[in-house]
Amino acid sequence: MINTHIIRIGTHAEKEYFLRATAWYDEVLLNANLVEGTSSATSVFLEELRRFGKRYTIDPATYVFSLNPSVISSVSRSGETRLRRTFAALRDLYEIPRISGDEPLTPEVFTESIIQRFSNAVVSYQESKIPDSLQAESAFLDLDDDMSVLSPIRILAPYFELSGELGWLDVNIRLLSDACNRSALPTWGVICLDGLALDDAGLITQIASAYRGVACEGYMLWLTDFDETAVTVGQIEGLRSMVRQLAGSDFDRPVINMYGGYFSTLLYIDGLTGISHGIGYGERRSLIPAVGGGLPPARYYLKPTHNGINMSELQAVGGRFLDEQDFRTQVCECPICRALLNGGSIRLTQEFSRTERKPFGNSFRDYSTQDVYRLARYHFLYNRNAEIREVNNAENFDQLLGQLTNAYADYNGVLSKSPRHLIQWARALGNS
Repeated sequence: MINTHIIRIGTHAEKEYFLRATAWYDEVLLNANLVEGTSSATSVFLEELRRFGKRYTIDPATYVFSLNPSVISSVSRSGETRLRRTFAALRDLYEIPRISGDEPLTPEVFTESIIQRFSNAVVSYQESKIPDSLQAESAFLDLDDDMSVLSPIRILAPYFELSGELGWLDVNIRLLSDACNRSALPTWGVICLDGLALDDAGLITQIASAYRGVACEGYMLWLTDFDETAVTVGQIEGLRSMVRQLAGSDFDRPVINMYGGYFSTLLYIDGLTGISHGIGYGERRSLIPAVGGGLPPARYYLKPTHNGINMSELQAVGGRFLDEQDFRTQVCECPICRALLNGGSIRLTQEFSRTERKPFGNSFRDYSTQDVYRLARYHFLYNRNAEIREVNNAENFDQLLGQLTNAYADYNGVLSKSPRHLIQWARALGNS
């Protein structure tokens, strides 16, 4: 069963969605660099969410310090290259060795004393950053006397990405072991793994065995560059094997995919208990850029295919279901679409397709309007929540697989790109 639906906060500009759509998610996740860069605003925002029953987790983002420093640096007006302010602050707060020149951190740096100091600092940051920031704003807020209610729901141990060489595995395990002894809060391990390594069965077993050997509360998975809609059979088998081994034969430890979509919800059958993503984006992520990219284009989430489509494709879909009731039954019945369908599917596609012309280089380019972004994001949040409810309430797993094959038959040839991922999922997951 998928019992944890987490939305990742990418920017404070998204605040409206988190506050108005509280019925459609369970928790929030945010990166330490966002917390550090906007600690006062973030702490007040998280206090608002707490009053709606929403708790938070801070991703310590320690992996960035094993990357080339250039990816977390900027060039000043004087031409000097230096770490971005938030990452420089985190480097100091985490008490890790200074990054000099173009040399990132390596596993060899982590002696036992550095492991302990680093782990303690990362755990302490997560435990105290938000309560301390809120306390500083206490004169302007009506806070509970018990500040422990403002603590995160879980602690994430420091982590670095694992590739086929597993150079960071021993360090990650030592950091996790140390972190588990430092907090009264549930402490989880983060397994950040190159998605291309998933089809190596021996590697997966080695990683899962090492993490299962630590008495932590659960696991967060980050499969870098893992695209659910382009996944191979080997990657699916590797991911399922990892989830099974981490969850244990009795599913005694929760496993959450930090960047996942509908396909990940189907892995409840193997022991996956939750997914995390952004608002209409963030179902996959690379290590770089570490500070996030630009605003993703507005897309319409087509629930039958469990994927976003561009607005021109929405017009093709709307053309198939001109009748309002057919559109609701076959495509979407969320509050956004229901309201727009009062004018028929033509009006709906028009509203989702509105653009405005803005400067781009030496010319101009058409972009979706802010209203389109708002419609698309609320539409997405509702439908992702609906998907999770449907997965949890399905009579059996075969029913869900049948829906995938039926959707493929309905939309193959309608969209510019064949929804072949549906067949891939159904075939791979049919071997349960």
